[in-house]
Amino acid sequence: MISEVSISLFTVSKCGYYKADTMNNAGVASEFGDLEQTIRNIEKWAHGKKIHQTATYDVPEDSELRKTFFVGIYPQNDDFLICLWNQIIETGKKVASVGMDDVVGDVHTKFTEIDPNRIPGYPTYFYVMPREGKIATVRFGHKSNGMDNFKKYVYEFLKVICPDHVVHHVPEGDEAVKIGRVVRGYRKDVTKEVVQNIFPRLKIDTIRKAGDLEKIRKNSANIRQIVSKTTISSDVPVDRNFWQVIANMLGGEIQNRRIVDEMNIKIEVPLVVSEDEANSLIDVWEARLQNTDSSWEDLGFRLSGESTPLWIGKSHARKKFHIDLHWINEELVSPDNLKSELHRMRREILGLEH
Repeated sequence: MISEVSISLFTVSKCGYYKADTMNNAGVASEFGDLEQTIRNIEKWAHGKKIHQTATYDVPEDSELRKTFFVGIYPQNDDFLICLWNQIIETGKKVASVGMDDVVGDVHTKFTEIDPNRIPGYPTYFYVMPREGKIATVRFGHKSNGMDNFKKYVYEFLKVICPDHVVHHVPEGDEAVKIGRVVRGYRKDVTKEVVQNIFPRLKIDTIRKAGDLEKIRKNSANIRQIVSKTTISSDVPVDRNFWQVIANMLGGEIQNRRIVDEMNIKIEVPLVVSEDEANSLIDVWEARLQNTDSSWEDLGFRLSGESTPLWIGKSHARKKFHIDLHWINEELVSPDNLKSELHRMRREILGLEH
């Protein structure tokens, strides 16, 4: 079935374990661990587990970030297709869910109402290309591409779980690694001792292209209006950071509200901003764009004397494609089919950077 797919390309500049005094320095290699090794370690750790056992982090009840679970990993030559399951807030409506006891690699979705034995949510797909240090998000059918959850999932694995590198304050041979155990330090492999002043680091960034973004920054003094197009829904947290920046400029405050339905909104705000305020808006919105490939979501700036806004989204490496997908059900696609299609398009995907 020919389906429209949104693909965004990201670059991975840090993945592994680094010395404390150089972990934030560009171009510095890790002491041990890299993107491919991390993906293989997650695969090894998750193998044979039940879905509910694969979360790498916990969340407080009032958090807008929800848990993420591991569905499967599917190698393709030197690349990997990864599928994660993103938990959503239960709304009482029938939603897609997976069984808590489904096994990694053999997951079945159903549309159900609230069921304590199932996890409501939606899948997200990531095509990881370690040789190039790139990750492509592959989105169809949902508003979020899941990149925020992916980064949280992988970083917490590096930080508190990875059996090869994480050493806990527990006796050897204790039960399987549990979230929340105290980390004593990090080692190169299971045969080595803890290395002092080594910490995990994961840095994944959206790829910017030359275009409207540079023009916006150079002409911040001429901005006369801000145009925001966004989608709010029950399964994608409201981006309060962005709206609070706007509210601060207008002298207001954002209150917490739960969204119970989905809708596209467009807001045009006549606003003169300083260079620092323009940069703040851009930074907050760019962080938001990392987690969506929607053609609707965008932030525009209308300059004095111009009728057409300059859009931030046009400055990022993303594009819509039409590919032949084999659907297993309404939520999941055949991983073998998807990875083959992405491998076929590999050069074109990497070309989004230019």
